[in-house]
Amino acid sequence: MGLTVRSRDEDVPNDEGEFAIGVLTGITDESLDLSEDELETAENTARSAKRSVQRSDYRDARPPQRGLLVIYLIQNPDDPWLLDRSSSQFRAYPP
Repeated sequence: MGLTVRSRDEDVPNDEGEFAIGVLTGITDESLDLSEDELETAENTARSAKRSVQRSDYRDARPPQRGLLVIYLIQNPDDPWLLDRSSSQFRAYPP
């Protein structure tokens, strides 16, 4: 299982030991598993507002009974043992 690698957001003040990355999800994540009708609803919302589709359009088109749960494994740059760079695979234990 590959990891999502992000870099520190230098514009966000951090206390010692905290790690800020800003936004993690993207517009593609928000549109995961939407039906053709739901995708069309999101596109029509954006079209009527005379703008491109935004993440919120996809969120609004998703039925509340079918929430979206996306789990990301994140590489902490201070813990290099988490990522075996030769295989890009997650290890759940230290070497």
